[in-house]
Amino acid sequence: MARPFLPIAPRFWSKVNKDGPIPVHRPELGQCWEWTRGLTHQGYGKFTVRRQTFVAHRVAYALTNGDIPDGMWVLHHCDNPLCSNPKHLYLGTHDDNNADMMRRGRSAKGENAGNTVLTAEKVLRIRALHASGASSRKLAKEFGVVKTSILNIVHGRTWRHLSA
Repeated sequence: MARPFLPIAPRFWSKVNKDGPIPVHRPELGQCWEWTRGLTHQGYGKFTVRRQTFVAHRVAYALTNGDIPDGMWVLHHCDNPLCSNPKHLYLGTHDDNNADMMRRGRSAKGENAGNTVLTAEKVLRIRALHASGASSRKLAKEFGVVKTSILNIVHGRTWRHLSA
């Protein structure tokens, strides 16, 4: 016999730990309410209702504030992807999210960017060798990247955060 469908709110909140950390940069917000179950690949909580999966913080926002307008994102004041505390959540656009990410220094750069094969030390070496006359083709082969990557590095289109 199938388990009867539980009302969404009690089932959702039963998966949230309301004794989470207090954000260091925003202690006035109080504790994060952290999701305790499954996570997305990006580290956000995920909640399933009738075979449809939702991101937990969006469910928390909708349960406490009503429908989320089309095209709007639910953002975190606390920078904690596990947090579902409605007091920590606010609506914004994709551009708002990107601006917030940059302002708070959460964008991955250099070696911290997911699939990079170079290090800061190698990038500085590439720039020095290129300035000394090494060809971009030779550098690409030596460092195991494509020629375009070398050109982007030496022309400052990538790895801009490193001083030349």
